[in-house]
Amino acid sequence: MRLETEMKMLQAKIQAGIVKEETVGNASRFNDASVKHPKLPHFQDGKDDLDIWLTRFERFAESNSWSRDKWSSSLCALLTGRALDCYGRLSSEQAQDYGKVKQALIKRYDLTEDGYRRKFRSCKPAEGESPDMFIVRIVTYLDRWIELSRTEKSYEKLKDLIVREQFMDACPEDLATILREKDLPTLERIAKEADLFLQARHGKLCDQPRKVFQNIARPKMDPVRLIKPKKKLNSGQRTRKAKVGVADQRLCLKCKKTGHIARYCTAVDTTMKKAGAGVVLKATEVKTAEVKKPREGSTMTVTDNL
Repeated sequence: MRLETEMKMLQAKIQAGIVKEETVGNASRFNDASVKHPKLPHFQDGKDDLDIWLTRFERFAESNSWSRDKWSSSLCALLTGRALDCYGRLSSEQAQDYGKVKQALIKRYDLTEDGYRRKFRSCKPAEGESPDMFIVRIVTYLDRWIELSRTEKSYEKLKDLIVREQFMDACPEDLATILREKDLPTLERIAKEADLFLQARHGKLCDQPRKVFQNIARPKMDPVRLIKPKKKLNSGQRTRKAKVGVADQRLCLKCKKTGHIARYCTAVDTTMKKAGAGVVLKATEVKTAEVKKPREGSTMTVTDNL
């Protein structure tokens, strides 16, 4: 109220010819500098969407007639987390330029053309998000992707954008990287550059990306088995260990059981026992029966000890 009263008084003095118009200009600049900035909530890293938050900040500043050279200093007071860390890494000259600060934050949070493309393709409903809210978020990602790609909102241009994106995702990774770096404007140029790339490397468009081979899961090794030393086996143990799978399927000819062969059978064969006893008995009889040859001129005598 006091400022308005002073302005009216100056206008009255100008009309009376007491004060020149330059004084009114100085008062207007004083009025602009003395305006208190409206309080804005701090940017919550990991919770707020930086793109939406910056849009609100800019609209707030414009509606309150902030001087643009003061936007950067007002912005830095509201940043937290990664955003504040990004601002702190800028030089003093860059930190005073709101445009450069905004670009640094956009790159830090991957709010680029490719970033919004990936968000559009991979977005999923968030906790507590209604269908209407989810659709609005998808449309926002698509709009930002189209805007940052500098694509005209016509059928032909949008068709080229979608086909280009599908081609990049389907072709080999190294080829897609080269094509994205060149930022070719038309599908014809993309097809020509891709053909030259494949001819120079004797490759095919159907070749799988390198990341498919790099991400092959390797078998997990048990750390205990890696640390535990292996016991040395002699030749006999190695032979039996190698044949253990075969031996389990063999039939023992002695005991008629599986799991071993007759050579390693520990069962006692009663038939063999009886046969062995008979052989021993006959050998004893031969030893105990002594046959003495008679000397010349004597009578032959046979003594049987049995």
